[in-house]
Amino acid sequence: LDYVGSSFGVTAELHRFWKRAGYKCVYVRQTASDLTGEHTCICLKRLHEEEEGAAAAAGGDWLSAFSDDFRRRFASLLGFELNQLPPTLA
Repeated sequence: LDYVGSSFGVTAELHRFWKRAGYKCVYVRQTASDLTGEHTCICLKRLHEEEEGAAAAAGGDWLSAFSDDFRRRFASLLGFELNQLPPTLA
């Protein structure tokens, strides 16, 4: 087992909790849930942090690259589908 993940209805408090725990956000659903009104967020974390440096040196740190790509895509969606998110989540 190399990675663990979490999926949740994103709020500022939950996002802060998972970020402090070392998880990287890789997905936010563009539409809010009909049931909760929150956007679904998926975060991942590498279990073996000591391997992260070796993976990055070998060009295989896909989680950081994926997370960086997510942040770029997320920023571009803030003016459109995700414009209703609270500023603390943007």
